[in-house]
Amino acid sequence: MILSRDYKEINNVYDFYEGIISDITWDSSFTDFIITVYYFWDEPRGLKNKDVMIRFKKTSGLNYSCAGMLESMKKHNIDSPHPEIDSITINKDESGIRVEISSNYDFPMISLLCEEIWIESADE
Repeated sequence: MILSRDYKEINNVYDFYEGIISDITWDSSFTDFIITVYYFWDEPRGLKNKDVMIRFKKTSGLNYSCAGMLESMKKHNIDSPHPEIDSITINKDESGIRVEISSNYDFPMISLLCEEIWIESADE
């Protein structure tokens, strides 16, 4: 179920800080990049302790770095890391929407360019 199609609501209505990235995938057409986040906060109502998907529509220029996470896994003997979102930075220009997602392991962990950002409930 689509909760929002307004990228401005990220960091204003939706607070993904410390949300655990539980899945990273592409849609079936390989144009939409999707990050599933375990959402901790009470607002908006009804999302606490649920998976919320951030869909980056028509993604291009994707960069993904997990070097810090892999280094930490080796150093601390971690089998299953749980990357937590530290920040999501969004800037819109004539090229589209530029996004940087930083985690407790990597800054930035993900950077991309997309045309739209949708927030969706993973339950429905």
